Amino acid sequence: MAIPIDELNKIDYEIIRYTSKLGSATKTQLEHQFKNISGLDLRLSNLSTYNRRDSHGISFAIPGTAYIEQEHDVVRQENGSTIHIEKEIYRITDLGRMVLQDYDVKRRANSFQFWRRSILTPISVSIATTLLTMLAIRLLQRWL
Repeated sequence: MAIPIDELNKIDYEIIRYTSKLGSATKTQLEHQFKNISGLDLRLSNLSTYNRRDSHGISFAIPGTAYIEQEHDVVRQENGSTIHIEKEIYRITDLGRMVLQDYDVKRRANSFQFWRRSILTPISVSIATTLLTMLAIRLLQRWL
């Protein structure tokens, strides 16, 4: 089963973003880029796993449920059946693009909240306090 969106972490988003940036990324490129991340194979496997649905004892992958997908070759055998041979190349899916966009929007909103709470609010309070103090001093001078 694919990782639920709310369980993706920062490293998962970085892998999705890097894959998106390159268009398609080889496993070697991903290993080089994320050399300090342990369990990269498991992360790639989880990000590229489709949810599945069983129908009459046959399991089908549900399209659009993986964040990245692994490219594969389809080979037709002599007996007429086909097999899929996975390549070590990954590319972003539409779901991956969507969650990346949502993550960026959420991150920008959180950044604005941080600036508002940490910077703008204290400055606003300082200005208001200064203005009120100046007004209070002028009123006191008139009464004295």
